[in-house]
Amino acid sequence: MFKVLAVAALLLAQAQPVSSPATVDELVAASVADFRAHQSPPPTDFRAVRVGSIANADGGRQLLLCGEARVTPETGTMWLPFATLQTGGYEQWLGGNATALCTQPGIEWDPAEDLAGTMKAEFAKRS
Repeated sequence: MFKVLAVAALLLAQAQPVSSPATVDELVAASVADFRAHQSPPPTDFRAVRVGSIANADGGRQLLLCGEARVTPETGTMWLPFATLQTGGYEQWLGGNATALCTQPGIEWDPAEDLAGTMKAEFAKRS
């Protein structure tokens, strides 16, 4: 009986999201704030946004938000990969660095739906 309960608890733990809704909201808000502060002109859309976690150097898990932002620099409209990491605060990576980070093996992705709509809503809220 103990083995059955232990296996059930393990399966339940594996099915849980990697982060809480409040933490996801904080990551989204930090990402939007960084885009507002540093991306000119600001993004006009978002796609393929998801949250996950990756092992860090001390053996813990570090949360990250990965996706793409539609930007329109002087060279024309493009989709810019981004990654927002929960560090001591938050940091945002763009372009190839974000792609490299977000495609690493070992990322545990939250099974939640695409958070692009959440990013858009947060961006609109802060307009």
